[in-house]
Amino acid sequence: GGSQWASSARILTKSIWQELIEGLQVQEDFQGFHLIGYSMGGKFSHLTFELFSEQVKSLTLIAPDGIKTGLWYSMSSYPNYFHPFFKRVIFKPQRFF
Repeated sequence: GGSQWASSARILTKSIWQELIEGLQVQEDFQGFHLIGYSMGGKFSHLTFELFSEQVKSLTLIAPDGIKTGLWYSMSSYPNYFHPFFKRVIFKPQRFF
C-alpha cells in the first residue's frame, strides 16, 4: 500500500514488472492469486495475467482503460508531444483540478 516508483524517467518494462511480482510472492509467501484491475490498473492486471497465467485463479477488469482506447490513454501513449503534459497531470494534479 505504500509503494512508489522512485524515478519517473525509468521505464517500467515487462521484465521489471515480473521481477516486482515475483519479489512480492516471495515476501508475502503466496503462489496462486486473483487479479482485479480498475481503470489503468486493468492494464497491469492484464500484463500480470500474461506473465503469470498458470498462477492466476481469476481476472476481473472494471472499467479497464487501454483495452478500448480512451482520451487519457491516447494522450499518455501517443503522440510524444503529449507526454510532458500527461506527466504534469499525474505528478502535479493541482493545476489540472
